[in-house]
Amino acid sequence: MDTKLTLKLKSRVIEKAKAYAKAHGTSLSMLVENYFEVIADENQKVQIERISPFVKSLGGTTLPEGFDERQSYRDHIQQKHA
Repeated sequence: MDTKLTLKLKSRVIEKAKAYAKAHGTSLSMLVENYFEVIADENQKVQIERISPFVKSLGGTTLPEGFDERQSYRDHIQQKHA
């Protein structure tokens, strides 16, 4: 059974995560669920390597290497008003 979870995150982190999810053909909910499953695994030290560098970066304040923030914002605005 699916249960709703409310998270309070910085808006820029949410936008980056949404762009990442879209680029990888998945949902933000699925990214979070997969992340939680990996870190909750008994063998988390082995499993943690399955987490992408981008997902790891969500806990920090840096953008992934090569991330074009302006292009991401333009894409968001274009999609929003399409």
